Amino acid sequence: MHSLRNTAVLLCALLVGCASIVDRHPKIAYADKRHPLSDTAIFACAEVAGYTCGITRIDDMDTWNYYNGGNTLWVRVLPGAHHVGVVASNGRDINWLSFDIKDVQPGHVYSLEIGAAPPPPPIAPGAHGKKAGGTSGKTPNGVTKSMSVSYKDLGRMDSYTLRVGQNSIHTTELKTGF
Repeated sequence: MHSLRNTAVLLCALLVGCASIVDRHPKIAYADKRHPLSDTAIFACAEVAGYTCGITRIDDMDTWNYYNGGNTLWVRVLPGAHHVGVVASNGRDINWLSFDIKDVQPGHVYSLEIGAAPPPPPIAPGAHGKKAGGTSGKTPNGVTKSMSVSYKDLGRMDSYTLRVGQNSIHTTELKTGF
């Protein structure tokens, strides 16, 4: 029994150690891994109180992080137009969101912010047998969208520091350059 407990403690220590190296550097979301970093940009999840964010897809490339519950916090991309997929949570709901960004610039950092979704438009009179002025709160496929995602261009930078856990006792700073 004693050796079983020691094995469990060792396994937990290894898992915690491995989890601590997840997302130390932005995940590369392009095929040419030797592409100069100076000609790339970074998408990073901003820490917004009450929300979590994970970047799950850039264009056709899966960026899902299997070791961190899918929450890839930052991704390195090439300049140009991109379609970005994000998973967002507020502790009650999980939403799969996406957006397009037309002109990603090299050396720039784009902060992705999760927030409450704007209220849905009023339902037209006679639509679906409901009264005018009401709101459904659901998308056409019936999934409730309680959150939204937006981005902000933080501008050209030589380096960027991602702060993880700002609202907790332990804050980790992850730094990368261009």
